Amino acid sequence: MTVSESAFGQIVRDLRREKGLTQGALGAAAGYQGGAGVTVSRIENGLLEPSAERLEGIATALGLTSRDLLHLAAVRATTEREQSPSGVESFDHRIAAIQEVNERRKSLATAYRAYTEAGAAADSSFLAPFRAIAARMEGVEVEDAPHVEPEGGGDHNASAEAAYQLRLTTYGVKEALARSSRIGSAGGASFDSFAEVVALSTVAAGAAAANASMTSAMSSLGAALNVASSVRGARSTGWLAVAGGVVAGALVAALTASGAKRTRKQRQVLDEELIKVEEQIADTQPGLDALLEVLPAATRTLNYIAVHAGHALHRWDVVGASGHVDWRSLGGLDRARYEAFTEIAAAQVAVQTISVRDLVESRGQELDRTKSLVDEVLTQSWDRVTQQV
Repeated sequence: MTVSESAFGQIVRDLRREKGLTQGALGAAAGYQGGAGVTVSRIENGLLEPSAERLEGIATALGLTSRDLLHLAAVRATTEREQSPSGVESFDHRIAAIQEVNERRKSLATAYRAYTEAGAAADSSFLAPFRAIAARMEGVEVEDAPHVEPEGGGDHNASAEAAYQLRLTTYGVKEALARSSRIGSAGGASFDSFAEVVALSTVAAGAAAANASMTSAMSSLGAALNVASSVRGARSTGWLAVAGGVVAGALVAALTASGAKRTRKQRQVLDEELIKVEEQIADTQPGLDALLEVLPAATRTLNYIAVHAGHALHRWDVVGASGHVDWRSLGGLDRARYEAFTEIAAAQVAVQTISVRDLVESRGQELDRTKSLVDEVLTQSWDRVTQQV
């Protein structure tokens, strides 16, 4: 590619919006796999140059040839160079891009609020009542801790890793429920307290895999620690400071001078401020874009649990308003329902504790890996829940 990555990214962004495509849709159409939206975000921000094959895919998705797309980018680059002496057009274009980022981050805050509200609804309608039932369920047995078999090649397999993490989370939930039945306190504990017990149980499950081969044991323990870290870290809202007002001070200074004639000193100061803002955006935006992509799927699953699993649990309550029930006295159908609700509870914990911080803080290939894993966890959790209720 012979044009500047910045000009190319701006053209791609403009044409994508004209077509009404999301970054994820364009990335998928261009042939990118996991983290397609994140990759397109990097291209649009001038941080990544597509390969010749992906360039052709992007152009085709935008209704152009790669040659035409590069020509438009070259024209854009030339225009920017011609406008740069006065600084007005180039500065205002950069300010407009920053304003757009702020608007996107407002939508991220809205999406995150919907996600947390859906989690609270799922906890209130399903998980807390189910934990109260489990606290009065005596004699439930928990199978041995699962362990992961090492895979050949060492390549990252997001689907297999997500499946194992869900198995670990299910084990942790069963252990937490069994523990609550022994002390009879599950109904009164908060979701955070319950999630902490699940996290500790997953670590114990990973350590228990030491009875298997060393490679399998280390893989199991590593995955268990990842699950526990996610469960504990997802409840933190410190990342909201990043998503909220990242550019407020510099943006105000830039807008004050927007569209006006500027002295050389003013242009220098403004350029320095904008560079700081643009560097911060370039560093944080890919992770925030990835989070914005996954939150709607997570919210959908939690809302589904709140409505459908909550209704199913209300109809089932085998224990009744008071008293206890012996697991051994339950028929096969009631045992199956209990197991199904346990699977749903594990899916809820997995979705409600997705790796928010990891998505925001990861960079490069690590972000792609994290995004792929979160996508798989959400997909498999949705499948699990909808198959049960």
